[in-house]
Amino acid sequence: MQIRLKSNWVSYLIPIGLLPVFWFFRSFYGEGDGDQIARFIEAGIWFIKTEVLSQAILQFAYKICSLWNWDGMLTLNLVSSIAGAAMVFFFIRAGEEMGENRFTLPLVLSSGFIVLACGHTEYYPQLLAGMAAWNWASIRYIRGHGSPFLPSLLFSLCVWFHQEAAFAFPAHCFLLALRKEKDHWIPWTFGLLPLVLLAIIRLVPQISPLRLEGMSHGWNVVPLWSTEGTEKLYSMFQWAHVRDILYAWGRRSIVAWPVIVVGIVMQRFSVALAQVDETGRIRWFLAVQCAGFWLLCVFWHPNLGIEADWDLFAVEAIPSTLLALTFVPVIVSKRATYYCLVFLLSFSALETWTRIYDRAQPEARGRGRVTIEVEGSEDLLIVLDGHQKGKVIPSVPQGRHYLKMIDPIERWSVDYVLVVAGGHETRVVVHPRDLRYKARMKDEG
Repeated sequence: MQIRLKSNWVSYLIPIGLLPVFWFFRSFYGEGDGDQIARFIEAGIWFIKTEVLSQAILQFAYKICSLWNWDGMLTLNLVSSIAGAAMVFFFIRAGEEMGENRFTLPLVLSSGFIVLACGHTEYYPQLLAGMAAWNWASIRYIRGHGSPFLPSLLFSLCVWFHQEAAFAFPAHCFLLALRKEKDHWIPWTFGLLPLVLLAIIRLVPQISPLRLEGMSHGWNVVPLWSTEGTEKLYSMFQWAHVRDILYAWGRRSIVAWPVIVVGIVMQRFSVALAQVDETGRIRWFLAVQCAGFWLLCVFWHPNLGIEADWDLFAVEAIPSTLLALTFVPVIVSKRATYYCLVFLLSFSALETWTRIYDRAQPEARGRGRVTIEVEGSEDLLIVLDGHQKGKVIPSVPQGRHYLKMIDPIERWSVDYVLVVAGGHETRVVVHPRDLRYKARMKDEG
């Protein structure tokens, strides 16, 4: 279970080796807002209000991937897999900075948030990669390396990836207090200038050079007492709210907090919390960051339901996992707690990778070609599973799909059900008279 990383070049090889693993186990179906994000990508949208840089990266990748007939969903898979490899890389580097390089990889690969590295169809993998990079740079700064400019710049990029990163701003402010260096507030402030630009773009869109599109969720907090007149699932003090918090915690990592709590108890509360050395300062930085994201977990409402929206809260696993790593030497110092840690990691890894395999469905993700021939009609709109397509669709996942043909002039539409076989072409040949007849029968029915 102990994996030693004795040189920096290994920290490059491991993420590179994991990239094809993440890609092979990529998610087969769109999850959460995945289908909607894929539509944004295929519609050519470059900037989304709450995920400005993440959408721009996806659109840039799609411009390249579409040369090989990739759709928006495959592009999402690829970008998320690359982001997952980057996240692992910065986790390993952060572990090296803290002097704990034996359990970094097992702790990361066994935790539930690694699901997001396996082609997850959302913006969050990019956010987690950015947060891992920011934590690595911040830990380096706390240890006395460099200026706060790089951590500030990386924090700004995280907010550009997804604006929920702003919940870590108190921890970022705490960096200056941990180093106590004169004049460090100047590079710290300069690194945050991209946030000023983002604020201007969001608050004064009339002068923005970027055209921002939808996905603006507003002030989406859990109501304190009543849900009457709202679309919220529960109020703050209902059991359903507590249950969702526990569910999200279990999905992102069931390892980190048991390790933290046991480590604090073993080291004694007074020693663990009152350390003023390098390790103590890193722990306080990570603890403040965890507190910020726990506020997110408690107050933010999962509109899609926690089963689909748990990944909204997955970012908390970044600081909590790093905080757990600081207590690993304490845990493994006793044989009993060492074996308990091994058992917990094994159980978590089994549950996590079983779920990854179920999402990937590697035995049923072939792709086929769909060709639609409509005699004598050039004006029909072709919509496959809600996505507008051409009459030749070169890459369609195998399985059942819903095809809609729309005549925008005559104002009728006809629905079909297609079953696409992997590695084969599915041809749909119809005559406009058949379409009009089906449309008339549908209206009369």
